[in-house]
Amino acid sequence: MVLCGPVNCGKSFLFEHIITPLLGGRCVDAFGAFSAGTEGFNGELLQGEVLKIDDKAGSKKGDLRSIFSSNLKSLLFSGAVSIHGKNQTRMTLKPFGRLFIMCNDQDKDMATIPDLTPDMADKLIVLKCKFSESVMPRNTSEERAAYLAQVTSELPAFLDMLLNYKIPEHIRGQRTGVKSYINPELADHMEETAPEIMLVELIQGAFKAGVIHASNDPWRGTALELHGKLTDIECPNWRVAADRFGGARSMGVYLGRLAEQSAHFAAKYRVRINRAAPRRGYTTYTLLHLAEEPELL
Repeated sequence: MVLCGPVNCGKSFLFEHIITPLLGGRCVDAFGAFSAGTEGFNGELLQGEVLKIDDKAGSKKGDLRSIFSSNLKSLLFSGAVSIHGKNQTRMTLKPFGRLFIMCNDQDKDMATIPDLTPDMADKLIVLKCKFSESVMPRNTSEERAAYLAQVTSELPAFLDMLLNYKIPEHIRGQRTGVKSYINPELADHMEETAPEIMLVELIQGAFKAGVIHASNDPWRGTALELHGKLTDIECPNWRVAADRFGGARSMGVYLGRLAEQSAHFAAKYRVRINRAAPRRGYTTYTLLHLAEEPELL
């Protein structure tokens, strides 16, 4: 579950004083486990049932976001997972945990949210949080303590209600009990700031600058060759390309996503990206800069 909203709207209070106690009270900072590579350590997943990631841990780098999204799927939804604590023997177990990601609604903070690819979007609940006036005053330390005591006293009744709640048929799902949900406003905003959108805009700039030559014939090359073009100092925003896409692997991931929706991006960004025949075992892509549509008079 993702809780996304403005600063001081109550996300942390909800998580710390309602969600965590209801799920057993053991909370783990899980960013390291989900962002680690294949040789990383993830033993902290056995230390608690409530897994937490906040926006201080997010990264806009395409390769890191790709690893994070991949690990999220494999560690939460694949059944048995490989657990490797530092200085311990690797084990295959089926740990129980629920992951909560909390972030502010700014671009740099929303980078914590996994890429909303089709195979990821059906596994998430992304909620937009808003500020609401409290029914009790919370201006002094005494008032805040009284408010917390009141919330804590009502948790047993709230838990009883949840345990007896019947999930309506229209939101029932097979994977986790309920269907996935992504707030439409957040989904639109995330699409605009997604790594693949950044990549297609960098490609568009490279065409316009002549770094990738535009003609009737498409440019063809591998992800490594394109990475070299976009990070060349002659290319506009080459520093952005080097920062957001640290290597060819990351660029290949997002090139593949652009190719899967070639018609959509061609219509919106005037750049057509398709997979081509492999060259010496490496996947290649064709990039074509389309003529701008004439403006309506």
